[in-house]
Amino acid sequence: MAAEKLTKHRLAQILITLSLLLVAFFWRTVTYEGMTTVECDLKTNCSLFVNDQKITVTKDNKDGTVITLQPTLTDWDLKYDGEIVTSGDTTTLIPLHNNSATAGTLTINKTLKVELKL
Repeated sequence: MAAEKLTKHRLAQILITLSLLLVAFFWRTVTYEGMTTVECDLKTNCSLFVNDQKITVTKDNKDGTVITLQPTLTDWDLKYDGEIVTSGDTTTLIPLHNNSATAGTLTINKTLKVELKL
């Protein structure tokens, strides 16, 4: 690549590009909202606060494979590595496999990660 003289126009272009990248980096850093991780031991009932609302997480059946969240709102974005069944203000979580010490991970509104321990 041939060496070129650094002109005022090229210097201005480099400085503007650098400034835009720095502004974008600092903006993303300042506005970043990390995900909070909570460990929920299901040997007893577990209570969480999501958007200033208390929800209770419980095991439903004797072998502890079905988990119930109550109450849940319909506008919540729930992600779970098993099956999610919603009925009214109650959400039931059914794990894909029931032979481990954990019942999986539930993510609520992309801001709260709940690790469900059996």
